[in-house]
Amino acid sequence: QSTWGEYCGEAQGGNKIRINELKISDPIRVPGSLKLSFDLDILEDQLNFDASLLIRRKVGPVFVKIPCINNVGSCDYDDLCAQVHEATSEAEDFWDQLNEYLSEHNLPPLTCPISAGKYKIEMVEIEIPPIPAEIDFVGQGDYTVKAKLFPLGGTEPFLCVDANFKVEIVPQ
Repeated sequence: QSTWGEYCGEAQGGNKIRINELKISDPIRVPGSLKLSFDLDILEDQLNFDASLLIRRKVGPVFVKIPCINNVGSCDYDDLCAQVHEATSEAEDFWDQLNEYLSEHNLPPLTCPISAGKYKIEMVEIEIPPIPAEIDFVGQGDYTVKAKLFPLGGTEPFLCVDANFKVEIVPQ
C-alpha cells in the first residue's frame, strides 16, 4: 500500500500548503489508471515554487537513486509553473483530466501559479500512458520519493513529502 508523510513545513517557513489527506492507488499500473484523492489547503495566493525530487527504486536489498534524464527522475525544477507550461502532451493530459474532474465537482481548477483555496477530490481516476522510450529505465518495482517545495529561488523548503509506492508495468 502506498504511504506518505510530511516531514517539514511550518517549522521551516511553511504555512503555504497544508496536506490534510493524500491517497494514491497502489500498485500504480503503467499503462493503466491512477486513482488519486487529496485534500489540500493552499494558504498563499498566486503560489509558485521551485521543486526538488529524489526518486529511488529498490534493486535487491537497497534503494538506488533514479538519475535525472530529460527532466524525469531525481531532478531539481526551477520555477515549476514555467515547467508546467512547457509540459509534454502526456503531462497536459494529466492536468486536463484532473481539472475536468475538479470542474465537474464545482471546484476551482489547478492553475499555475496556484490560487489560494481548498482543493479536495475523492478518488479521481487518471489514465497513465505507456512509458516513453526515453525514460524506459523507470520500471516495475518499489519506489520511494522525497519531494521538497521551495519559494522561487529559496533554499529553505516550505513543504516536504515522503511517499512510498509500487509500480507495475502492464505488458501490451
